[in-house]
Amino acid sequence: MSDKLIDTFIAEANELVVDIEKALLELEHSAENKECISAIFRAMHTLKGASGMFGFGNISNITHHLESIYQDIRDDRVYSYFTIAAHETKTVELSFNASYQGNYYLPAVSVEAMYDATKHAQSRGQWVKVVKSGR
Repeated sequence: MSDKLIDTFIAEANELVVDIEKALLELEHSAENKECISAIFRAMHTLKGASGMFGFGNISNITHHLESIYQDIRDDRVYSYFTIAAHETKTVELSFNASYQGNYYLPAVSVEAMYDATKHAQSRGQWVKVVKSGR
């Protein structure tokens, strides 16, 4: 592989890292900024593909995992893990932020024990109406 190609990869990778850093800094002030989350995902995706193409397996592997994390965040598929003893109950409260008024389907929520699928709980999905806040 030529030095010129590697130099091009390094320059583009540096630009992507700067873009990721800017988006992360913006997320500190606006944690639910979907544009920043998508920008991080896209940069990770591009960096993963380019590093794989150039044979930089370690970079490709790391960015693949980070890309997956940001894809789950972007697509609202975030998983939580917790410990619960036998006969103990746990209440999980979810809050949502809606940008637009209207009727939306709130999907079902399900939980299960990590190594025992016979222990599980599920809430049903339901339609919710989003109205203008009284604030």
